[in-house]
Amino acid sequence: MKIIQRVFQYIDFKGINKSELERKCGVSNGYFAKMKARNADIGESIIFKILENCPDVSPDWLVFNKGDMLLTYTSFHKSNKPATEIYAEMDPKIKEAFGDKTPAQKQRDSDFIDKLLDRLETQSQEIYRLKAENEALKNGDARESNLIRVAVGQYS
Repeated sequence: MKIIQRVFQYIDFKGINKSELERKCGVSNGYFAKMKARNADIGESIIFKILENCPDVSPDWLVFNKGDMLLTYTSFHKSNKPATEIYAEMDPKIKEAFGDKTPAQKQRDSDFIDKLLDRLETQSQEIYRLKAENEALKNGDARESNLIRVAVGQYS
């Protein structure tokens, strides 16, 4: 299955407006449908834009068809290594993709990946908080739900 097919799988699953996603990704109206009809490959810059605009989609799933479509609670461990090196250790395809780039391009890509990882960590924490609050509400414990909100500073 190609990336474009997984993009459509994600769009259908989430009920996302294709035109809105195309606009956010900076591509022409109907771009995704044309790429799907041609069974064409989409470029790296579009993949990055999709990941930027769909923060809950798993990059491993989108690019390599590995794992689940959506990100779940994930803990990212900070390291002194650039993100591109960390990912290159995880999958040789990434190392190959970054191999022909200039140092400035590698740094830009690494900074972008670090930014995505930071966003993922923040969203993971928010998901964890929302799950705890949701569970408290399911159990009929509005007091506990309010304590969770106070603990994270939503209201005092």
